[in-house]
Amino acid sequence: MNSKKQAIEKQKTHFIDPVDEITNSIFGIQALFPFQRHVISNTLEQQNQLVLFPTGAGKSICFQLPALLLPGLTVVASPLLALMADQIRSLEETGVPALVLKGGQTDSLRDEIFASAAEKKAKILYATPEILENEKLRECLKEIGISHFVLDEAHLVSEWGGDFRPAFRRLGEIAQDLGAASLSAFTATASEEITAVISEYFFRDNLFLTVRDIPDRPNIFYSVIPVLSRKHNLVETVKNAEKPLVVFTRSRKSAEHAARLLRTRLADDRIFFYHAGLDKQERKKIENWFFNSNDGILTSTCAYGMGVDKKDIRTIIHYDVPLSVEAYLQESGRAGRDGKEARAILFIGHEDLHFTKKLADDTGKRRFQKLMDAVHGTPACRRKTFASLMGQQVPFCSGCDVCMGANILLRAGEKEIMHLIGRNPRRFTNNEIVDIMAGKKSYKNRDSNLESRPFFGSLAGWEKDDIREAIEILETYSFLEAPSKGLFKYRYRMGNADAENASR
Repeated sequence: MNSKKQAIEKQKTHFIDPVDEITNSIFGIQALFPFQRHVISNTLEQQNQLVLFPTGAGKSICFQLPALLLPGLTVVASPLLALMADQIRSLEETGVPALVLKGGQTDSLRDEIFASAAEKKAKILYATPEILENEKLRECLKEIGISHFVLDEAHLVSEWGGDFRPAFRRLGEIAQDLGAASLSAFTATASEEITAVISEYFFRDNLFLTVRDIPDRPNIFYSVIPVLSRKHNLVETVKNAEKPLVVFTRSRKSAEHAARLLRTRLADDRIFFYHAGLDKQERKKIENWFFNSNDGILTSTCAYGMGVDKKDIRTIIHYDVPLSVEAYLQESGRAGRDGKEARAILFIGHEDLHFTKKLADDTGKRRFQKLMDAVHGTPACRRKTFASLMGQQVPFCSGCDVCMGANILLRAGEKEIMHLIGRNPRRFTNNEIVDIMAGKKSYKNRDSNLESRPFFGSLAGWEKDDIREAIEILETYSFLEAPSKGLFKYRYRMGNADAENASR
């Protein structure tokens, strides 16, 4: 550590660029990107700024590096303990100490933290938004002096700043109370609507610069897969996808279910789920395992989308459509942070088309519907569409299913099931359809001359549960119907939603 301090002191007595000196000697980086240098210069000049860089573009160094040159403390308000732990681990690997304020700490530990900050043994302090609401702790920070107040993952001011975690929307007021010399908000994903919320609640009446890079990750290939049976599509996609791989789900329950499904179907007990409901030790254990894995499969809620910085994730699968384009780009952006080719695959089903009804507030409904409109219906370049939703443009597409002519229009299993029912209305029950599609040989099927028909065994590679799931989805959304009474009780025919397919 002494050599690190000497490097910082050396710049004071030599005519060299202090930023370049710290970049090389402490962070081990040969040169900064121009946009990183621009953000760092703004900070050193005490300019307020909103920084919009795509995931993996190196945002963290933009506030970590100037912290070593500023006279006072840099306070980083961070949404997740996992995200803090990951950034602190990276700093410790470079020999840069950092402090953490969070819930559950003893008074003696906090005394040590404030003493280290006051003595400038550490120049960076990470804190949760909620702990910064503690007035007593803020008084201690005021005595130390705050040069720079940073809001990481700033889009969460809008997404989480309502009833869920209201402290997010008080961070601007808190920063003002601390007397911070400058404010910076960092995020990878913020549309004009989200930017307006950040301005209102974080910067408040303060002027700020906006430093924006195109929110495009050219090494990520985007594709959308329409699904009937999510289980079937998930297993088949994971089986053939490059690893390491993350499956994102909307709920904790879905993350757990997906992990158990994959463990069973792929006969691999090294597949784990991750969400905020796990205890700290278990989350840490899973984070470390996946971080060091070359072929790991992890199912997770958005908790991992802002968590561990694993650079070699090759595939991201979204089991459900996320709540906004910001959330989608944030989570899909976990792939390919090493700059190598990666894939982002989004499943979309009829449940997603009707999910808007489950959202409570109008803002949430509007943001979800914007993403749904972008990925459903007439296909257009995924990359240009996502950029447009963020108020940006990309000059060309470096890879998506639409531009490659590889976009999938029919849901797997749909053509086969609809063909069977269209040609044989009011003839088969659910269990009979499942057996026929799976190619189950039996006396009944032979006697009915079904085994020689082209639809027999047309889904032979599917699990019966997946065929049943597909039929139930088609029935739920009126593509198929089975009367509950009468002569044709429980026997399927074409539904009102797709009667025109009866002759297929």
